[in-house]
Amino acid sequence: MKDWPKKISVDKRIVQILSGSTYENFPKAIKELIVNSFDADATKVEVNIDLKNETITFEDNGHGMNEDDFDFYLRIAFKSRERTNKTQLGRDVVGQFGVGFLSVFPFCDIYSIESKKAGTPDVVYAKIPCSNYFSADNKLIDVNEIPIPGGKKLDNKLIDQSYTKITLEGFSKITKTFFSEPKKESKDENESISNLNGIERLRWSLSEDLPVKYESEELNNTFGNNANDSFIVTVNGVPLKRPVYGNTILEKNRENFEQIGLIKFKYFIATNFKVVKPKEARHFKVRNLNVGVGDRTSFGAGVETGTRARLAHLTGEVHIIEGMNDLISVKRDDFNFSPDYEKLKEFFRAKLTSYSTSLDDLADVEKHSRQMSGESNIINLQLLDAASLNKKLEKLRKKGFEIIKSANSGDDNKPIRLNKQSKQIIVSSNYEQFQNRIRINGNEYKIKTGRWNFIKDIYPACKLEKDNIILINRSYPLFKKKKYADVFLKLHSILLLNYSGGRIDKKAYSELMKELLDTFSTP
Repeated sequence: MKDWPKKISVDKRIVQILSGSTYENFPKAIKELIVNSFDADATKVEVNIDLKNETITFEDNGHGMNEDDFDFYLRIAFKSRERTNKTQLGRDVVGQFGVGFLSVFPFCDIYSIESKKAGTPDVVYAKIPCSNYFSADNKLIDVNEIPIPGGKKLDNKLIDQSYTKITLEGFSKITKTFFSEPKKESKDENESISNLNGIERLRWSLSEDLPVKYESEELNNTFGNNANDSFIVTVNGVPLKRPVYGNTILEKNRENFEQIGLIKFKYFIATNFKVVKPKEARHFKVRNLNVGVGDRTSFGAGVETGTRARLAHLTGEVHIIEGMNDLISVKRDDFNFSPDYEKLKEFFRAKLTSYSTSLDDLADVEKHSRQMSGESNIINLQLLDAASLNKKLEKLRKKGFEIIKSANSGDDNKPIRLNKQSKQIIVSSNYEQFQNRIRINGNEYKIKTGRWNFIKDIYPACKLEKDNIILINRSYPLFKKKKYADVFLKLHSILLLNYSGGRIDKKAYSELMKELLDTFSTP
């Protein structure tokens, strides 16, 4: 029997990482402990949090450890650590540095562990004094000098069972900060996870990162892995599942996987056609071997080209299944540099940029329909132009939206109807005959658009045609101010009708038009 107490052997690269821990690292540390259970072929992990007594327990039914395994467990982040690629259940092995259990040291006073393998009565146990590993200013000290009390006991009643049970006792200051009352950052409680209490915030983070099943069967079928499907994690008795923040899948991998260089991956992009909430669920979650790596990212989309409002409408995941495991950082929150990974980031940056543009086009089509059917104020003259609409419809068709031409759109008052969830746009065959209307002094006028030189023409903004049609100049500067386009259009139409009706003369009309343009063209 090996001597007790034992000591931790640790690569010095880990010291700086742990010394810089903050309360934001707490969910990541908890994730690492549960991933250890996953690598141990556990099918169930029960996490129980007792805030009053400041304890968190983890109990799994994995293959457990004997004393030799425990000695190996205490060797942290050495390149000589033996690794296998697959577990007995056929799962991809996630951990490679062995930092899982050490990552929770900054968050508790004592780390108690009890574990056994099936087929033996031996139970190994230890009580690691985590707080002793840190100085008064929270710097990790020489871990090699601190003894770990523990030993081995016999339990013949459990000879056929395997398990590992871990208890974190006594919360550190940063853990207490994490579980303290949230600071409300927004009136909308769904805007950010920072508005959740500590347990709910932890549950959300673990659902994001752990290899648990989705709430959506469609995604379980697409990204499911028989070796992972049996992994169940509960927090205070509630099973974790990965939420899906977009009910409409805009795009996903066509084959079993896509490939860029040595990287094999799957992905999906989804939306609910509105801002994704909470904000931390926007853009792509990157997973390596089905475990989350870092926070969600847009891969820089919107940075080079300016703000893209509808990027916030997009959510999705990138599952790296091969080619990046050896490049994951020690902190497990990013990957080290790889030319293939740079290409992959560019690939998804372009996807987000393209789909944010498509959602802009879709919103324009919707506005176009409302304006053509007279349901809303005129905010953009371009939306009244059939040629412009046709271009947007064609772009959306190329993005997977089905454009259906129909004798009518399903509603005689609407030229276009959208079924966003099924990605269908139903266009009335005579939609170009729909024209917006404005009402002035009790009379209704149809609106058409054109383009001419507003400087030289006596009618710089609009002209009156037969059949009560007002032709609007899309080149006229004041009509390009979307916020006030409807006001300017009606104001200029009133002046036009007064001039055409002889109530003001040509000189007065010209001077008023000049004064309006000079006054409102200034910033």
